[in-house]
Amino acid sequence: MVFIANDWTLTSTRDITIYCNCERIRLYLNGRLLGVKKPNASYGSMPHAPFTFEGVEWEPGTLMAEAIVDDVIVATHAVMTPGTPDHLTLSVDDCGVDLTADGSDLIMVHVYVRDANGTVVPDAYNKIAFQLTGPAEIVGDGDSRVGSNPIEAEAGAIGVLIRAKKEPGLITLLAESDGLKSATVEIISQPISKPFVPGKSQVPSDQKPEYEVDQITFFSPPSSRYWEHWTDVAVNKPAKASSELPGCSASQATSNIIADRWSERWSAGNNVLPGWWKVDLDGFYELDGCKIYWKSDNTEYEYQVEVSSDDIHWKAVASQRQTGQEMGMDEFHESGIRYLRIIVTDVSKGLPSFYVVKVFGKEM
Repeated sequence: MVFIANDWTLTSTRDITIYCNCERIRLYLNGRLLGVKKPNASYGSMPHAPFTFEGVEWEPGTLMAEAIVDDVIVATHAVMTPGTPDHLTLSVDDCGVDLTADGSDLIMVHVYVRDANGTVVPDAYNKIAFQLTGPAEIVGDGDSRVGSNPIEAEAGAIGVLIRAKKEPGLITLLAESDGLKSATVEIISQPISKPFVPGKSQVPSDQKPEYEVDQITFFSPPSSRYWEHWTDVAVNKPAKASSELPGCSASQATSNIIADRWSERWSAGNNVLPGWWKVDLDGFYELDGCKIYWKSDNTEYEYQVEVSSDDIHWKAVASQRQTGQEMGMDEFHESGIRYLRIIVTDVSKGLPSFYVVKVFGKEM
């Protein structure tokens, strides 16, 4: 076997890593031989160490690897530069095991955003909606806290969990996304072949469940000599950004509708960095800081906060690197400010994106 563990885009790493259980690898770019490599010796006694081709100069097209054993090509693998998103595909990850109609068995279905040639588009973050028919359900469907339907692709792919009901039969899953050709897959859940001992009936509680997140206040200002001024002055103010994903506009980060603030967000429309988001406070303010509620808890966002009175001359007032879990406060004190801009300079994975930006201060 041979596998190129890279995509091939303008922003991809130029160090190509290939996994293979052969003696040598020949790597080609658009039919041109780039070199021949043996396994990377730095991995020591690893049975099948990866092969590394460093500093491959960018050129759109096709990377192809040939696996060589005794001077014979025994396997090949190729990756292509993706085009624009064209269609969706679905793949059932059953691992050779049937889905059992016992009311709890699960199966994962993977969704891919592909171009017209079938190549996965790694910078695609399209919103995908599902329709399911048959004796099954999508885990988390309709629960905004889970966010499983609809869901956004990440790097051109995402998964959805299907749970079988107690009746066997044909299950059909349809995946759709605006502007893309849809995809359909069929799964057949099988009758239980072993004795089944049901558990106790679960009676829904009459009380609405309480979640920790519901108890979180939108803002609890830290100790500061300016604390008495801290009111969010960006609510419902107009915002712009360097780019936007469809349905994830810049203005959603300043929405005055509480529900929207935690279900909708701004997201950059591409991974070109630096990217920026800007709010017009529509007046002049004395500002004491801002707080950014980043989208992902396990993604690091490196950014800089700038302020301006005229949208021409900008002053940097804060810069740091944080995740959605940290959400640290950016404290500063500036007067006569009308505009605030967030410049994202690096993202550990995915796109620059946040739910809410709060700007604290008082009108002058």
